[in-house]
Amino acid sequence: MQLKAAIFSTLFLSSYVAADVTVTTNPVTSYRHKLHIIQATIANHKPAFVPNSLTNVDPGDILRFVFNGTVPHSVVRGDPSNGCQPLVGSTAFYSGTQSTKDMVNGPMPMFDFVVKDRNPIFVYCSVGKHCQEGMVAAINPTNDQTLDAYTSKCTGASSAVSPKGPNGGFLNKITLKVTKTS
Repeated sequence: MQLKAAIFSTLFLSSYVAADVTVTTNPVTSYRHKLHIIQATIANHKPAFVPNSLTNVDPGDILRFVFNGTVPHSVVRGDPSNGCQPLVGSTAFYSGTQSTKDMVNGPMPMFDFVVKDRNPIFVYCSVGKHCQEGMVAAINPTNDQTLDAYTSKCTGASSAVSPKGPNGGFLNKITLKVTKTS
């Protein structure tokens, strides 16, 4: 059997890919942004975001969270002061709970968020105890707001809060098909 989505597997299933995306607003002006891919998965027998830290993410860049496992996950923009608690406001986002029922033929959910500024972004998974087990990530962490400090707040949290419904980003699904070739 051969997977007919070689480009998909290269782009979406690698640990981390930063691809240049050109956005043209008119024939004269265009802007270059990066697509940063973060997997919501199981790594080393634990729920994890891979990679769990990104730096130099610029305004206009896209964070793409790919839910590539059969275990349900979510991505919530977290309040940096309170572990496993959602950020409230215009830059908040939540994917809702996502999973892939069939890793080969099932739809693979993805959640995209367009970065607004260079401020740190902390995210967590609100499914079960994933947040308290360390399924967190930092985008543009600083010396004052680190991944380690946020992780410590999350592992000490009594519960993980899910916002009321998906918001702040774009949810997409790609379906892969496996076909036999001779």
